[in-house]
Amino acid sequence: MNSFEMFIRLNYITAREMAFVLMGLDYETLQSSLMVEQSAVHQRISRAISRNVNYYEKSERKQNVSKVTNAEHVLAAAYPFIIEEVTPHLIIKHIDKAIMKITRESGWKDKLEMLGGESLLNRGKTLHTGGRGDYKKNDEVKGNYKMIAVLIRMLAETGKAKYGSFSKPLVSEIYSDLAELCSRHGVDLKGLAESTFYKKVKEANSFINE
Repeated sequence: MNSFEMFIRLNYITAREMAFVLMGLDYETLQSSLMVEQSAVHQRISRAISRNVNYYEKSERKQNVSKVTNAEHVLAAAYPFIIEEVTPHLIIKHIDKAIMKITRESGWKDKLEMLGGESLLNRGKTLHTGGRGDYKKNDEVKGNYKMIAVLIRMLAETGKAKYGSFSKPLVSEIYSDLAELCSRHGVDLKGLAESTFYKKVKEANSFINE
């Protein structure tokens, strides 16, 4: 189970943890391990989420990004801060589920507006009235990720010995040969950078049993 799979199983989370996963990082990342620019982005997102959740819950406590809070509230408040091409699909899907759950409650429009303003309210309206289309799209994305995971494991199972095994594919070896193959045949590696490849495979593995 990777860190994102663990995160979506938590009933109570902090704004600090939420900001980490929005940035595609482990929710238990140490602040000291971040680069200066990363740390600044993380702090801005953490404070913004914490402020909205604090306001929604009418908390009299001083704003605290490490305050453990109902996961649904933090997830919904995180919606406006999703980072395109960075926030894992699994996390985006989890955020949508939290929003969808709130739309089943009385006064959900006011709740969403307090938690995340107009963008969150509009997302709630979309999910409330036409969510089935979004979930169909999510199913397609999930299917694509699962296909990636299965293909990687098939390579490990039936390809070169250095590719590892079905249960433990050696992604670095597979990527090395993939990059060489692309170079040989003039295929541009744009969108297939090594770090991106690892990230996509890691995320795809979370769908292997779905």
